[in-house]
Amino acid sequence: MSEEKVVTRDLHSFMERLRAIPSIDSDQVVTRRSEDIFLSAFHTHPAIQLLVSSETGTIVDVNQTACDFYGYTYQDFVTLNITSISTQPLSSLSEISSLPGGTRTAQYSLHHRISSGEFRDVTAFAMDLTLFRRSLLWLTIVDVTEESRSRKVRALLLDINEAASMADDISAFIGLVRDRLSGFLDTTNFYVALYDESEETYHFPFFADEEDENPSSARLEGSMTDYIRRTGRSLLVDAELAEQLTRMGEIHLIGSPSKIYLGVPLKTPHGIIGVIVVQHYRDPVAYHESDLDLLEFASGPVAVLIERLRAESALRDSEANFRSFIRESAEGIVFTDPNDILLTVNREFQRLFGYSADELVGRHNNVIVPEELRAESDSLVVQAGEEKMLKIDSVRRKKDGTLIDVSIMGVPIRRDDKPIGTYWVYRDLSEQRRAESLQSVLHEITKAATSRGD
Repeated sequence: MSEEKVVTRDLHSFMERLRAIPSIDSDQVVTRRSEDIFLSAFHTHPAIQLLVSSETGTIVDVNQTACDFYGYTYQDFVTLNITSISTQPLSSLSEISSLPGGTRTAQYSLHHRISSGEFRDVTAFAMDLTLFRRSLLWLTIVDVTEESRSRKVRALLLDINEAASMADDISAFIGLVRDRLSGFLDTTNFYVALYDESEETYHFPFFADEEDENPSSARLEGSMTDYIRRTGRSLLVDAELAEQLTRMGEIHLIGSPSKIYLGVPLKTPHGIIGVIVVQHYRDPVAYHESDLDLLEFASGPVAVLIERLRAESALRDSEANFRSFIRESAEGIVFTDPNDILLTVNREFQRLFGYSADELVGRHNNVIVPEELRAESDSLVVQAGEEKMLKIDSVRRKKDGTLIDVSIMGVPIRRDDKPIGTYWVYRDLSEQRRAESLQSVLHEITKAATSRGD
């Protein structure tokens, strides 16, 4: 059973006990005979309890649980107004609805400020009654911050993960993450530093700061950022911890000093690629441990996206290099689909057979196959479909009808376990054949001359 349901059950049970006292009428006027009973239950109740003036909002009484939760002493608490701890005006709490049985009660979802300045999500159960001849609101407060935060964090992470799956720009995506996180913590000063191991340098795909300019790239050796990357530890660093790390020689100040710093390593299966950071220059309690957890959650999709985009970039570079290799190769190279239709042809293939690319692309590869060798060519296509690498010496026909000796190698290509085509590499054997023929002639001449000498 949830805490809210337990509190609701306990409150109704308590009101029933009060109504059983003869001096309690249906309007919940608490007389002197029941005041001791009410106040005893009020002060010893395990839930957070407040009595507030319905007219002025002055906090009249609180129990110890309330003091512990809000962080005030009793003496300080009863000098406050409800607006000192609630972001909602008193009027919103005074709209008590009438429920069956005459119990005037209402339930609200509110944001309350505790003494540290931190806000907490609470559910307030409000009942109006008359106590000490004063019109009061009896508030029972349930802290639902963690539950509320968990719901919001789940929604946040779903949003970030969905965005990451479609993102194609690192800086834009990190900006989106910063915007989404701003609903939970102050992200005014926010950056992501990516480490280039080969250069021992950090690069900043996103940098927002009130004090410092974007360094574009920096070594940052001995900085807090570098310390977090090296150790792989998430850290909430206040002035005390910063001083301790400095004395130990682990860090030294780089950039403007902040009052509090929150840093999380960006981890991937291949290692730590950088750090995500928020910091505050004025408020030493701007961040809490729960914010560290949140930043860790958010760092996952950021690291995954960066790794994915880097891999895609490397693949594009590799494909570009491969295309360049194909284009400039000294061998004639074509790519055909599973039906042996020409999709790409390189320059050497065009030169070798005398066709332009426009004349070849979209036509069947047998455009260069002599009629008497069509069966052989068809057999090669079938073998390629069976994922066999092929190599054969054969004859092919140029555009002008000239036959040339060629070496043919076939390399089947698959994607997602399905055949998508074949690369065919053609090498002109004409010069080799002429050289072999010349070598044979020279051998015969040498042989004949030797015989006559004998």
